[in-house]
Amino acid sequence: MSETFPQLVPLAWDSEHFHFPVARIEGNANSPESLSRLLTAARTSGVRLVYWNGPSEANLPDELLGRFSGALVDRKVTLTRPIGSGELPPSASHAIRSWPKGSASDSLVRLAIASGERSRFRVDPLFPTAIFESMYEQWIQRSARGEIADAVLVAVEPNDQQPLGLITVAVKEGVGHIGLLAVDGKARGCGLGTALLAASHAFMAARGCTGASVVTQGDNEPALRLYGRAGYHRCTLTNVYHFWPMNN
Repeated sequence: MSETFPQLVPLAWDSEHFHFPVARIEGNANSPESLSRLLTAARTSGVRLVYWNGPSEANLPDELLGRFSGALVDRKVTLTRPIGSGELPPSASHAIRSWPKGSASDSLVRLAIASGERSRFRVDPLFPTAIFESMYEQWIQRSARGEIADAVLVAVEPNDQQPLGLITVAVKEGVGHIGLLAVDGKARGCGLGTALLAASHAFMAARGCTGASVVTQGDNEPALRLYGRAGYHRCTLTNVYHFWPMNN
């Protein structure tokens, strides 16, 4: 098998929305020497933030991390689950409905931001909080408009239409991909997460999906337990690093 030559790839969307140059290291850059060369090139080019998705066993030297202000910000886990034709949401004390296509409410935006509380953009102390919040606000707004999601399902009190939880689903090539999942802090422990997942599975089944997939953080134990109870299994594990080469 031929190896892919490592390279630094500029990221247009990230750079535009973060308002500073962002790039990703792609290819076979698993050695500290390769990473150092590419990060030096990024520094010379004025790239402020660099992502690198390394293997799960990657353990970079402290010297390299210190020289380029790098940190392991996520142990990204991909989970999968089969979807059957008989998927039905369980009964729940809160109604679950589809959000009408259009703008997301302030409540939905707050839930979306809360869903990213363990994301790499939130746990990285060098990443601006305002940009993190803006990114998740755009995520839910684009999902609500149907640009990047086929459904936004929300859980509400029967007598109160304010959302207490949400889940977004995008269907692609027979697989339902879960994007955002969040439950309001005051409603946690009531089975809303389980109910939202079940509702998403029913939506996927109605769309003819045969599988479901979700990406979460390897250190997010509550999420891993929730998905595990719903029948998900780990598929891949990736170590995600952020580097800020202009900081040193």
